This record gives sequence, C-alpha cells and structure tokens, in this order.
Amino acid sequence: MGKSLYTFRDSYSGLQNFNGSYKYFATSLNRFWNESQISNFVATDFVPSFAPNVVSSYPAQNNIITTTAEIVIEFSKTMDVNSFNNKILFTPNIQITAANWSEENRRLTILHEDFLFNTQYILKIDSSVTDVNGKLLDGNNDGISGDPFVLSFSTSEED
Repeated sequence: MGKSLYTFRDSYSGLQNFNGSYKYFATSLNRFWNESQISNFVATDFVPSFAPNVVSSYPAQNNIITTTAEIVIEFSKTMDVNSFNNKILFTPNIQITAANWSEENRRLTILHEDFLFNTQYILKIDSSVTDVNGKLLDGNNDGISGDPFVLSFSTSEED
C-alpha cells in the first residue's frame, strides 16, 4: 500500500512565465486528513520559454483609423512593463499620453494626442523590450528574438 507507481505527464507550450526546470513532489492524506511527509522530488529537464511576439493589434496592419483611436497591442506572453520605457515610437512623432497594461501585462493600450487627419503612421516597439523571463521581443514573428514590432496604419480624412 502506498508504493504503487504513479505517472504524471505535463506539457509546456513555451509561453509559460518561467524559464528553467520544474520540481515535482507528492504527499498523501490518511483517513483523518493528516498529511504525509513530502516525497522525494523529481526535476524536469530544462523547459525553455519562447520569445514573446505580437498576437494581435488594433489597428491591424495597414488599416485606417480615426484620429482619436486607441492603439492596442496584445502579446503572446506576460511582458516586463519596465522594459518598455521610452521604447515605443510613432513616426511622424506623436506624444504618447499613457501606456496602460491589462490582461496580466499581455495587453498594451497606448493613449496619445490626436493623430493628424489623412496621415500614414508607423508605430515601432523596440527590439529590446522583454517578457518577464527576460526574453527579447520577436517582433516579426519569425521565431527568432530581437526584432522590433512595426505597425503601419493611416488615419481617416477629415469629415
């Protein structure tokens, strides 16, 4: 009793917020809910964490938006928000008034001064931004970290 083989299979997508090996322990409870001592542990092999990338954006690439539209960028992983300081740039230059994070620091909403009418803009997020594991951004989604994310969009004409 209590010496039966037990197998537990776990899988990792590479999008986890941990970069390293995991340790598994087991305990058991008797009929009085008294817990046993911790078993010997088993450690996994090193489990890599992939580079973060952009999974969606508003606007989408080459779309037309209003001059007051918020820009929303959604990342595949939890991002290190401090790595974004002064790493977001609009061309032509436009003042960013706030960068708000939500969805466990996976969604960035950029508030800004009004865009000019009928103007093409490029938003660039620098290649040096990282996730919580310190992995650099894969901005072009090619599987290799260290690329900026570049979004091109235009604003509508004045009514």
